[in-house]
Amino acid sequence: MVSFNDINNTILDNDFSVNRSTAGTTVSSSINQSDNTNTSSHAESLVTVGGTSGGDPFSRFNVSGTQSFTLGIDNSDSDNFKITDGASPSAGTEFLNLDTSGRFNYPLQPAFSAYRNASVNNVTGDGTSYTVIFDTEFFDIGSNFDTTTGLFSAPIDGIYIFTGSIFVQNIDNATMNVGNSSFSFTSGLHTYWGMNPANAEQGNSDLVLGGSCIRQLSAGQTAGMLIQISGGTLSVDLRGNATGQDTWFQGWLLG
Repeated sequence: MVSFNDINNTILDNDFSVNRSTAGTTVSSSINQSDNTNTSSHAESLVTVGGTSGGDPFSRFNVSGTQSFTLGIDNSDSDNFKITDGASPSAGTEFLNLDTSGRFNYPLQPAFSAYRNASVNNVTGDGTSYTVIFDTEFFDIGSNFDTTTGLFSAPIDGIYIFTGSIFVQNIDNATMNVGNSSFSFTSGLHTYWGMNPANAEQGNSDLVLGGSCIRQLSAGQTAGMLIQISGGTLSVDLRGNATGQDTWFQGWLLG
C-alpha cells in the first residue's frame, strides 16, 4: 500500500478516485490517526455541502448494474438522514428515515391490520375449529396479508408480533363449556387463550376472546386466527362490522 505522510493537499475543481483492475485484490482507502495518548486524537471522514440551498451530502455503495444503497442527508426534506436505493438520499426507494429529533421509521417494514367486515353465522359450537377470514384491510405494508384466506405470509425470516380479537355470539351457557381462540402457524404451533362460557354471567350469549403473541417465522410461513367452542351445536356466530371494531387481526415484523 502506498503511503503519503505529512502532506497537506487541496484538490481544486477535480474528482479524486482510486482505481484498480487486478483480480483477487482489494482496493482500499483509509484514514488513520495512530496517536493513542490523547482522547482528542480523532479520525474523521467529513462530507459537506454548501448549505440548505445546496445538494445532499452522502455515501453510495454500488454493485455495478444491480444494486445501490445510499446513505446521507436529504437536504430537501428537513435534513433527514436516509438510506435509499437511489443515486442520492432524495432519490429512489426509501428504506430508513431519521429526522433531526432522533425519530425514525422504516417505511417498508412489513405490517398489516385487517378485520371482519360482516358477521357470519354458525361457525362453531360443536367443536368445529373455524379459521377466521378477515376480509377487509386497514393497511397492508408489503402486501403480505391475504383477505381471501385470512392468512399473513412472512416475507422474510424474522421475529413477528401478532395481536387480535374475536367476537362470538349466540352462545348457550347451559351446554357449552369451552371457548378457545388461537393464532395458528404453518409450523404447527398454536398460541391459545380462552374462557369457559359456563362461568360467564348467565344469560350473556356474547364472548370476546383476544390476545397477542411473538413468534419466530421463516419466510413463507403463515399466521392466522382460529376460533373453537365445544359442548353444543354448530350455532355460534362470528360478529363483524364495517368499522372493524369487533373481530380484527394485526401483525408486524419486529426484526
